[in-house]
Amino acid sequence: LVHMLTVEGFQKKTYPLKDYLNNLQNKMDPVAAAAKAFGDLKQLQVELVDYIRGGRFRYFYTKTQTEVDDSAYQLREFSAGEADAVRGDAMVYDGNYAGARATLAAALQEDPQNAPAAESMGFLEFQQKHLAEAKKWFTTAIRLNSRSYLAQYDYATMRMEESPEERPGDDVGESLRKAIALNPDFAPAYNGLARFDYLRGDNLEEAHM
Repeated sequence: LVHMLTVEGFQKKTYPLKDYLNNLQNKMDPVAAAAKAFGDLKQLQVELVDYIRGGRFRYFYTKTQTEVDDSAYQLREFSAGEADAVRGDAMVYDGNYAGARATLAAALQEDPQNAPAAESMGFLEFQQKHLAEAKKWFTTAIRLNSRSYLAQYDYATMRMEESPEERPGDDVGESLRKAIALNPDFAPAYNGLARFDYLRGDNLEEAHM
């Protein structure tokens, strides 16, 4: 749908998607916003089905200019362990758990202080519901000064879930605050910090905020 509207809009010098988003931003009802921007929605559905069944997606050329200042980039050579950490992390998210485990193990064998590899190993174990192992790797990653907001958050969450009615330790709050500092837009970390303050029974004003 977006492809069809974009290509047709370019050809007709109209901007239906932009109009639709502007309508939404102006608090218009979503269906009314679509009808105003796209016209008859039933007819739009017919056109979309025809576009998909056609099997040939139109395209257009546009001229662009990109100036790159090579001097603004710093280059360095990756070690084999650093490269394996990146590859292993991609495998975790791709669901290739066996390949990820072997690749991350190789990264950690080359450099046991490889924090990204420890983070990814934690995510791997977490995805497979091996919570004790995940906690071990997240603990290692944090000790190695992890820069992953997810590792910080998952560690804190797991620590609180171990004993949900007990007063969590200072390390839990530190990890949640670090997760927020690393990614201020990650809402679950704020929720976790509010829960942390509530369980501790202090900083309730911070918990409310």
